[in-house]
Amino acid sequence: MGVFYLPLVSEVRHVRAYLLEPDLAISLRWSETPESSRTAEAYLEFLSLLRDRASGSACVLSSGNPRAVAPSPSEEVDLHQHSSMGAEDLLAAHRQHVLRHGRGQKLVTADAAGWMRTWQTLHTLNFAAWSRRGLLLEEPGLPGTGG
Repeated sequence: MGVFYLPLVSEVRHVRAYLLEPDLAISLRWSETPESSRTAEAYLEFLSLLRDRASGSACVLSSGNPRAVAPSPSEEVDLHQHSSMGAEDLLAAHRQHVLRHGRGQKLVTADAAGWMRTWQTLHTLNFAAWSRRGLLLEEPGLPGTGG
């Protein structure tokens, strides 16, 4: 689906977007200019939105990220970190995690817009949770931040 550049996220500035199956958005994350050799490790993330939120989860995120996710994601995100797994094993584990909740929701479109919408949903869930927890600070001088 393309490559995205995130200049403000130093340890994983590059994201390669993939879609697999009708309900699975994948990100390959890496940095070509890491801050240190410790952060130079590439990893995969698999994200599926769930059809039914009866389990209390809106999506399943399976990550090969060797570093702990901080701040912790929304309570509606079923996060599983498997830093020692290869791509095939991580995919199999992700499928099992999704099955525990039922089924994944089909992406709206099978293109970059569908991939972005899926990751935007994760971002929206996390943003709401971090706002509730008081973890986000307003930046002075930006419109809509009260500064």
